[in-house]
Amino acid sequence: MLRASRSVLVLTLVLMAGLSVAAHLATMPSKEAPLLPELQPAGPARQLVKAETVFQPPHHVLESSGTPVVATDPVRPATSPSPWIDLRRRLGEASGVGRRARAGEPAAVTDVKQRLASEPDPRVRQALTTGEMPDLGRAGRSYRRQPELPAPAKPAEAGRQDVYWLTPGSVDGTYQSRLDINDRGQAVVDTVFDSPNGDRWHVRYPGWAWRDSAGRLVIDARGQQVEYLERPPWGQWSPDSMLIGSDGLIDLIDDKHDAGLGTNGARGPG
Repeated sequence: MLRASRSVLVLTLVLMAGLSVAAHLATMPSKEAPLLPELQPAGPARQLVKAETVFQPPHHVLESSGTPVVATDPVRPATSPSPWIDLRRRLGEASGVGRRARAGEPAAVTDVKQRLASEPDPRVRQALTTGEMPDLGRAGRSYRRQPELPAPAKPAEAGRQDVYWLTPGSVDGTYQSRLDINDRGQAVVDTVFDSPNGDRWHVRYPGWAWRDSAGRLVIDARGQQVEYLERPPWGQWSPDSMLIGSDGLIDLIDDKHDAGLGTNGARGPG
C-alpha cells in the first residue's frame, strides 16, 4: 500500500507539472502568427486634404501645344497732365529757347520768331522773349483747386477798361475795377469797393490777359499777390479772374470760387 501510494503521488505530481507547462506555452504567441494591431476606439474619421497649387505653363509651351495665347497686360486708364503742369512744361521749354536766342544762337533766334508768330499765350510769349520763367502766382497754396479758365486762342489787345460788378445776391454795393493791359499780355487789376457800413477796399494785383476761342477777353489773376492800398483790419482779398464778352457782360470768379457778374465801362455802371 505504501509503495502504491508513492507511485500514485509521483504520477500525480508529474501530471500537474505537465499541465502547468502546457498552460504557459499556450499563453505565449507563436513565431509564425502575426501580431494583431490594437483596436482603436470608435470616433469620427479625420481626412487630410492636400493643397493643390496650379502653375500656368509658359507661353512657349502653350503655343507649341496649340493652345491660343491671349495677352493679359493690365489696362491702364488714359491720363493727361493737368493744365497747370502742362503750362509749366511749355514755359520751361520756351524759356530755354529764349535764353539760347538771347545768347545769339542762330537756330534759337529763328525758333523764337516762328513760335511768337503763332503763340497766343502771353505767359509763353514772355518766356520766349526774355528767356525767364514768368511769375504764375502762388497756385494752389491757399486753395486745393483753382478755378478753370478758357485756354488762350489769340493775344489780347493792349488798352484800358473799366468794369462794374457785384456778387450774386449782394445788396451792399458795386465793385469798380480798372483793367490795364500792355502789349505783352500783362494786366493790372485795380479794384475799389465802398460798402454801406463805411468799410472801404482798394486793392491791386497783376494778371495775364488773352482772348479765348469764343472771343472773350480773359483776365487770369489766379494765385496772384494782392497789394492792399486800403482795407478794413478784419479782411483778406481773393484775386478775381474775369471773362469779358463782346456784349460787355462779364463773369468773375476768385480763388475761393466766389462768383460775380457785371458790365464793362462801355455800358456804364452795373
